[in-house]
Amino acid sequence: MQPGKTFSGLGKRANTRAARADLIHAMRAVRLSHGIVARATVASEIDWQRTNVQEGTHMSQPSQPSGLHHATTLAPDDARKQFRQAMAHLGAAVNVITTCGPSGRCGITASAVCSVTDAPPTLLVCMNRSSAMHAVFERNRNVCINVLPGHHELLARHFAGLTQLPMDARFGLPIWDEGLRGVPVLRDALASLQGTIVELKEVGSHSVMFVEATQIRVCADGDSLIYFDRQFHRLPRLCAA
Repeated sequence: MQPGKTFSGLGKRANTRAARADLIHAMRAVRLSHGIVARATVASEIDWQRTNVQEGTHMSQPSQPSGLHHATTLAPDDARKQFRQAMAHLGAAVNVITTCGPSGRCGITASAVCSVTDAPPTLLVCMNRSSAMHAVFERNRNVCINVLPGHHELLARHFAGLTQLPMDARFGLPIWDEGLRGVPVLRDALASLQGTIVELKEVGSHSVMFVEATQIRVCADGDSLIYFDRQFHRLPRLCAA
């Protein structure tokens, strides 16, 4: 039976075998549809409600988890703001990405870092092309991803440009070792991955830099520093049971 069809016609033919078969078929359809959305092709909750009113069905509205906002189609500017707000809720590890080479030495704080594959070991780093340091990274190609431990929030702020400490002074702090091709490596990083930018793709306002790691160092202890809801947070390492 199609949605919206009533049983009034069936009652008049209830004494016939065909009517009984129709009635059984209809009741099975009702049982199968009980508690689920009646029309799988409904594009939105508003359309779902309108369709059910027009078809004469009386199914209850699906419950929404507490605090969940309805998704809506946004204008481009609003979509950009909403996307940035959503990404603020995507907690991520904080890293300082360093480089050294013919174009100079510099570093940036970044949370847009992600593993790609372990064969060969490759990460991606997203960097805004409007950054003055973008060209330095692009030309040098030699980089180190330094995963920050929990006590290095101030260092993260330095390399995010949130303090007045100049670049040379940042690298003048007694916390750096010299890595491959002179790239600065944070001595007490939770992990440091030195490597080369093997590919660079432009996506919107950013470049996605694929870094093939050739030298990796991992620390066995220390807390993590994450960035969530536009704030730095120290995440304690759980002790082994």
